[in-house]
Amino acid sequence: MLELNGKQIETDAQGYLKNVDDWSRDIVPLLAQDEGIELSEAHWEVILFVREFYLEFNTSPAIRMLVKAMAKKYGEE
Repeated sequence: MLELNGKQIETDAQGYLKNVDDWSRDIVPLLAQDEGIELSEAHWEVILFVREFYLEFNTSPAIRMLVKAMAKKYGEE
């Protein structure tokens, strides 16, 4: 369970949000903090790319497809 702006946000045993509608840019730093991750601009590019993909296709991308699609959108680096 996470708390954001006084609201309780349910998570599962692995820390994933139970309700996709609870996702916001504000909750991302809380999730990252729980994992011990300091977010960089590169992290945000991946997060937002995967988020767009999920909203369009209702599934997360396979890692190989993710790498190819991100290289196409952002360049090889």
